[in-house]
Amino acid sequence: MTYLKYAWPTEGQFITDMLSAGFAELNEGEVSFVNCAVHQIGLVESDPRWAVDVIWVAPSEFQQYVVWPAPNSAVHWFAGWESTYAAAYEQATGE
Repeated sequence: MTYLKYAWPTEGQFITDMLSAGFAELNEGEVSFVNCAVHQIGLVESDPRWAVDVIWVAPSEFQQYVVWPAPNSAVHWFAGWESTYAAAYEQATGE
């Protein structure tokens, strides 16, 4: 499992992609996520993209949406996963 931060073009695209990949189900108009933990942050400051934090076995097709905010600047954290994200951030950015 990994904890990554993402930015989809829109909320609708995020939901569509999650449904298509089998990480979400639609029941009576309600979306529920499966095999992952999701926190939808939404719009952040002036960024028009839909910000989402996910803990999961990340599929490669969603790599294009990964973003790397600095660990001390993030809007949301999954409790207990801060150091995991910080290590992934360091590996990805070299900072």
